[in-house]
Amino acid sequence: MAKEAPAHTRKLDHTDAVWLRWVILSICVLAGETLLLVSGYFEPLNAAHTALLQGAPFYLSEQAVQQGNVLSPQLSFVYSLVLVLYGSAVLMHQRSLGSRCLLAFLAMVAVALPGLLCALADCVLHVVPQLFCIAAICLAVVCIPFFRFSRA
Repeated sequence: MAKEAPAHTRKLDHTDAVWLRWVILSICVLAGETLLLVSGYFEPLNAAHTALLQGAPFYLSEQAVQQGNVLSPQLSFVYSLVLVLYGSAVLMHQRSLGSRCLLAFLAMVAVALPGLLCALADCVLHVVPQLFCIAAICLAVVCIPFFRFSRA
């Protein structure tokens, strides 16, 4: 005698699917950022950023370089967390490739600009992990069909 499936099982509705995709994308991007932070892959890029700020036209002082990043690692991760949660929700709902790429580009400019303008206040602000998060979200949404859907 074969068992029948219970009658009370239900399929995922559209809202459940949206939440599931959003959570999976956010966790994957944050896990990737955490692995890269722990393994030290962002350090050469942060050092190159600091060297860029020391040259023309920024002329960052040696004292600011010695003080290091303005954000603590914990605060930097919280900043990344907010970017990932909001950015993934926005990019997943865009209908066209052009609008996804344009929004990701504008977000990267908005994140990178304080990293450059911090030299005016004679301090260093490393934004490489946040730029990675935005790029990873954009690549995942563009390249993996599971993470994009159209609004019905």
